[in-house]
Amino acid sequence: MRKLLIISLLFFFIENIYAQNYETASKQAILVDAKNGQILFEKNANDLMHPSSMTKIMTTYIAFQNLKNGKISLTDKYTTSEKAWKMEGSRMFLNYGDSVTVDDLLKGIVVQSGNDACIVLSEGLNGDESLFVRHMNEAAQKIGMTKTHFTNSSGLPDPKNLSTARDLSKLAIAMIENFPEYYYYHQMRSFKYGNIMQFNRNVLLGKIGVDGIKTGHTEAGGFGIVLSSVINDRRLIAVINGLSNDKIRAKEGEKILNYGFNNFQEATLFKAKEVIESIKVQYGMQPMAKIGVANDFTILTESNAQNVECTAEYKDVIRAPIMVDDIVGSISCNIPNIYSDEISMNLIAIEVVKSANFVQRLWQNIEYIFSLR
Repeated sequence: MRKLLIISLLFFFIENIYAQNYETASKQAILVDAKNGQILFEKNANDLMHPSSMTKIMTTYIAFQNLKNGKISLTDKYTTSEKAWKMEGSRMFLNYGDSVTVDDLLKGIVVQSGNDACIVLSEGLNGDESLFVRHMNEAAQKIGMTKTHFTNSSGLPDPKNLSTARDLSKLAIAMIENFPEYYYYHQMRSFKYGNIMQFNRNVLLGKIGVDGIKTGHTEAGGFGIVLSSVINDRRLIAVINGLSNDKIRAKEGEKILNYGFNNFQEATLFKAKEVIESIKVQYGMQPMAKIGVANDFTILTESNAQNVECTAEYKDVIRAPIMVDDIVGSISCNIPNIYSDEISMNLIAIEVVKSANFVQRLWQNIEYIFSLR
């Protein structure tokens, strides 16, 4: 059962310098509203690319998963193997045989982008990096990173270690939503290990609301970054990649976030527990049930006036008893002039509908039979 609803939105026009002709030097880019996954801008966002050290976001995701499940603790220690000690590229500068806490390894991975720390963590958790990578790919599929395939835990050059800007944005949102208690690692600006102080390569930390997440660079992938920024309770996720140097990376990162915050305004399509409509209920004490959404259904829009088309789709049979917050269907909305796919939210009952008694059920069956004639 589908119903089309049209909501008219009217806004005051916001004059800006970006909205009409925003462009980026990034080869791949995406800008997403973290609240509902609405895409505000994209460029080659589904193209396969080398994620470089942005791969490490998934490495920390797996670690956070194990911490939350109680399988490991931050004080657990893992020993630095010869493989980890000999790792190339960016390092935490672990020595062979060092016993390192999970806490320090996470700091080394996030702040120092330590390839050696990735090996120690992956070997400590699963005994072998290849087994750890298997968990990375399993988690990627669950998150919906359908075009991603990881081959290592660090993002070191490998022609088969591939992802997309869209997939990395999904990973960023999943990490923030699922493990907020550990997100502080991605906010750290510096870390000292073995008397060597290193600083986070994300130079935008603390600017325009940026509180994460991870930079990346390889010859094949260019310079990239996954950014998370929150201003006035609005969190935007930006992924850019394929840039020629770190200065342009910082410039383009700041530019895409400014575009998102300065050119879009929030609109509430449906308020939480507000009656959207009433639908027919089978075998209920009352024939209809009031339907709404559990939380405010908000979107971002840059248009000064527009119609938003929303389609409500219900289960084939909605039968009593129904309790408050029971899911009865979903509602999907298309926002004109925005890159986004449909934005969806579950439809719920916002009132109780008790089961009808025997006589009422009998009468409803009789009415149904006569309605077929």
